[in-house]
Amino acid sequence: MLVISNGAMKCGSTWLTSILREMVDHEPLPEGFHDERFGEVPTIKRLKLKEFLEDVDYHNYNYVSKNHFYYERRLLSRYEDVYVLDIERDLPDTLVSLFFHAKKKLDEWQMDDETLEGIKSAYWLYGPKMASGIVRYHAVWRRKAPWVYVSSYERLKADAAKEIGAIGSFLGLDLSDEEIQRIIDATTFKKMANRQRPADSGMQARFRKGVVGDHKNYFDEKIIADIRRIERENKNYPSTLLEKIDFAFKSFRYAGKIYESPA
Repeated sequence: MLVISNGAMKCGSTWLTSILREMVDHEPLPEGFHDERFGEVPTIKRLKLKEFLEDVDYHNYNYVSKNHFYYERRLLSRYEDVYVLDIERDLPDTLVSLFFHAKKKLDEWQMDDETLEGIKSAYWLYGPKMASGIVRYHAVWRRKAPWVYVSSYERLKADAAKEIGAIGSFLGLDLSDEEIQRIIDATTFKKMANRQRPADSGMQARFRKGVVGDHKNYFDEKIIADIRRIERENKNYPSTLLEKIDFAFKSFRYAGKIYESPA
């Protein structure tokens, strides 16, 4: 089977990928398919996805890939033995993590400093657009299908054993208590961070606090209210006729024929 660890940026997909790599006995991606920007973490090149689905024997061998697929849902739905696991995280926490990630990685990022006022200003400059994109992303993957599972950063934090057991059941794996504990022990944040080689540019700055509710240290009530408004307005995306037509067109353009990905 092909197991795809999917998720919007900073929602916990790196953690989910580590869990899946410990859980599933998998092969390395075939030559030419791995996106080397992501270091040793197996990642199928976006523009090679259709070729992978058609040419690679994942029916008799297991593969795991970490991606941020979005318009590719319709393409993936056409193939058997493909399983996608999205992971959601409370949106305010996701945004705070994204802000710090972007500050470290992007030259054009304009969060002046890491003070409360600097972070609040960054939200009003970038946050609403980021938030709507993340909500829409998860809305696409939240549509129920037997080959899609939506995990939760908060559920993993609260009861990792229970959530890992549920993920295993989704994949048809009967995990013992001992196996689940081994996976938990192997995927602590400290161990994940220590495993990443410094030269892996795609893996730098991936781990910070990981604390549930950390947004309370940065966002005020006005910002939280705006985030919740954005969640309400986009949770059923695509819902209007225009949104459905736009999403269908982009799904064909960017994933139907695998043209160049959108910016």
